[in-house]
Amino acid sequence: MGLVAALLVLIAVPIVCCGLGGLGFLGLGSYSVYNDAAKEVEKAEKQKPAEAKPNEPAPLPPPVDPPLKAGGITLGSYDAIRNGMTYDQVKDIIGRDGKQQGGGALIQVFEWSEGFKLITVTFEGGKVSSKAQIGL
Repeated sequence: MGLVAALLVLIAVPIVCCGLGGLGFLGLGSYSVYNDAAKEVEKAEKQKPAEAKPNEPAPLPPPVDPPLKAGGITLGSYDAIRNGMTYDQVKDIIGRDGKQQGGGALIQVFEWSEGFKLITVTFEGGKVSSKAQIGL
């Protein structure tokens, strides 16, 4: 019985403690060790960033937002107009000349319209003094 128990200890302890790798002295553990190493290499290969091939162009960078153009008749343009701005500053925000609707030497009223949208700006002494909008 002592010999059988000793053989069981020699076989059972490496299996319990080290898995099949503990049976390497029988030629059974090498598969597990090499298979684990192959899995690690495969995992590392998948995590590498893709390299550009010599005959292929490098990937393009992400697109950059185009520069903002004049806003047109929008709520954003209307909100950008501030008291104290000049006619040219307002024109640059909207992107075109307005139509003068009235006024005199000190007060001028200009309108910008597009369909059912309207921005009206009053200038006193050449500076914005008030504004109104419809349909924005």
